[in-house]
Amino acid sequence: MITLFRLLVSPVETWTAISTSSRGMGWAWLTYVLPLTFVCSAAEVAAIHHWGTATGVAGGIKTVPFDLAVRYGLAQFGLMNLAVFIAAFALQRVEIAFHARIAYPLCFLLVAYAMGPVYASRLLDMIPQLPTWLAWGAGMLLSLGLIYNGLPKALKIEAYGAFGLFLFSLLAIIPTFAVAHAAAIYVLRGDVGF
Repeated sequence: MITLFRLLVSPVETWTAISTSSRGMGWAWLTYVLPLTFVCSAAEVAAIHHWGTATGVAGGIKTVPFDLAVRYGLAQFGLMNLAVFIAAFALQRVEIAFHARIAYPLCFLLVAYAMGPVYASRLLDMIPQLPTWLAWGAGMLLSLGLIYNGLPKALKIEAYGAFGLFLFSLLAIIPTFAVAHAAAIYVLRGDVGF
């Protein structure tokens, strides 16, 4: 959580610290992605069970049974963690299309740290009146700024070529996390027998 706050307040300095650190993708996953996704998913599970969730555009608010809320939380937690790995792989493929040979661990670090606002947007989703896609979109917009600032630093590329990579990286990252969120919503609706 502290790293997320530092990324949002002073992204350039924080990306420099992340890129010069000797810690790898395992460290980032164990100390940043897992705790952040777990805490935010658990808080959301408690909130939708106690306060409820919006039922749609014109609907009201309904409370969610505890077992369904836990299944949703587990799906959200697992799918967001899986999305980090898949988006990092897709990002590496995009970089190869641009003739940039970038190692998978560097792509993973960029995606893992830059998607922090998307993980934390689960806390916004605790508000029953707030549509889930609006909370997700707010987190993604903040993440886009972090990707833009972190791309040259985390991937160790020249800044002059980073904007084109940034635009095409969005095509790899945004759909991956959107599909993960949509799949978790299907679990919450009860459409998926999980």
